[in-house]
Amino acid sequence: MKINNQSQILIPYYTKGISSKLKFLISTVKYYQLNSDNYVDYTPINSKIITLPEGNYLNYLFSHKDYFIASSDKTYKIKSDGSVSEIFSDLMFNFFYKGDTLYGISPSDAVLYQSLNDGDSWTSLGKINPDFSLLNFYTLDNEIIGTYKAQLFHFSISTTGITVKEIDNDGLAYNTITSVSKYTDKVYVSTLTGVYYISYKNFFTYKPEVKSKKSIAFTSAPW
Repeated sequence: MKINNQSQILIPYYTKGISSKLKFLISTVKYYQLNSDNYVDYTPINSKIITLPEGNYLNYLFSHKDYFIASSDKTYKIKSDGSVSEIFSDLMFNFFYKGDTLYGISPSDAVLYQSLNDGDSWTSLGKINPDFSLLNFYTLDNEIIGTYKAQLFHFSISTTGITVKEIDNDGLAYNTITSVSKYTDKVYVSTLTGVYYISYKNFFTYKPEVKSKKSIAFTSAPW
């Protein structure tokens, strides 16, 4: 399930029958403030069923701004009105963004693509390390972060190539990272053992070739 900036949720599901089809439910969610403890409830409205032109399985689902991208046999853009358009003739996944530029990886040929029009068309930036397709990507204040298991990486993309620096993950208990997000002046990293945080200014501390002293560590969140 994904949610866009219009408070719309997109839920994938499969139908039973001779020809199993991948479908989606897109619905606008209305939130209600129930009490002073900030507890909220929601009611789905304006729901619509969507079927992809091709594909019986879901490889990747991504949301950005007011739209969604779903990858099956091909890659499709689902707009907020429920309309579907094919935007790539093959599987593309691991989408991430920086500013107004959207990026995606084609795993079949290990090529990084970019789009300057919210995924409607794509331009190849060239071959990349195939291991990049194993990463999960996040954007923090316009900085691109990749994660793999317990590792964190800072990506810089330019016209001349990609620069990757490994971020020091001291204090993360070396467990699989499940999400990275920023709130106020802190970066929160959730793992299979709990949630950890570090100040944003100290987050971009990189691993040296040889450690000569202890670096600033992540702290376990109090909850």
